Amino acid sequence: MRFFKKIKDDFRGFTMAEVVIAFAVVSIVSIATLSLILTSVTATKNANYKLDAQNFTEDVIECYRVCNNEADFLSAVSFAIGVDVDDSSSIILPKSGYKMNISLADGTLNISVQTENGKEITSATFSKGGGF
Repeated sequence: MRFFKKIKDDFRGFTMAEVVIAFAVVSIVSIATLSLILTSVTATKNANYKLDAQNFTEDVIECYRVCNNEADFLSAVSFAIGVDVDDSSSIILPKSGYKMNISLADGTLNISVQTENGKEITSATFSKGGGF
């Protein structure tokens, strides 16, 4: 019985100020951690979009390299990218919404990929002797 009485009379514990300060510290650390996670997710997403743009650029170059005429080239690009490509020189890439510009002149293929803001992500030039 004496043991329980001693516990009952013992008023040691945390004050309200200590609890509020501890809660504030935990909150600040949690917000900082969530901010880092959000920044990391955004950076990863943008890196994946850039990698997709570079891969699509390589696919277009490969299509140009193996095709014998412009109709086959446009058909192959449509298949490779997964977007209907007509004879326009501008394609909106899936997922990222980036704009791919393709131009053919004198046997040379020029490709550039830009963000919605016009910032260039990647560009490439490929020359095939004599064109199609």
